[in-house]
Amino acid sequence: KKEYSEYLSSVLVLSFLLFSIAFLITLLCSESLSNTMKIGNDIVIIAAISGFGRFVFDYYNHHLLFQQKYKQKSFLSILKGVSEVVLAIVLVLTVKGPKYYGRIHSSLIISLGFMLISVVSIFSMSRRFVFAKAWKYAVKIGLPLVPHSLSGIILSQFDRMAIQRLVGASETGLYSFAYSIGMIPLVFLS
Repeated sequence: KKEYSEYLSSVLVLSFLLFSIAFLITLLCSESLSNTMKIGNDIVIIAAISGFGRFVFDYYNHHLLFQQKYKQKSFLSILKGVSEVVLAIVLVLTVKGPKYYGRIHSSLIISLGFMLISVVSIFSMSRRFVFAKAWKYAVKIGLPLVPHSLSGIILSQFDRMAIQRLVGASETGLYSFAYSIGMIPLVFLS
């Protein structure tokens, strides 16, 4: 209990370090990744940054959950979701070129914004950024979860990848939209 805030900030710094390494690898392999997934090079990079922003926000959200600050957690989650939808609509209607870039850029902007809020909130609790005991504990607990998480990501995205390859991008977008609408009851259930 005494070292909880130090643990939070220290593990967040560790995640920034690990993301930096992973991002470097992504940059080096971005062309082959984009060819494999049949998406633009820029989208691979945006996805990596946006995904890390989402991780940081989820990390902070879990902290709020453990602290039983459910009103703040719910408010931030709803604000993030609504902001992303509103910004996506605005960008899709105003962007020049492919309309899906509006959705992609809205996700990036909102992820970075809420990542910044999360980082400031966590770092304001503690100024201790390197806590070896916390890093060791986090790696020991987290390392076995990497293959589990990767397999979950692959499993959740496989349907979209299959539709993309078999039918096309438009149909994949429609499927993703319908899938998201179908997930709304799950949000309320959760």
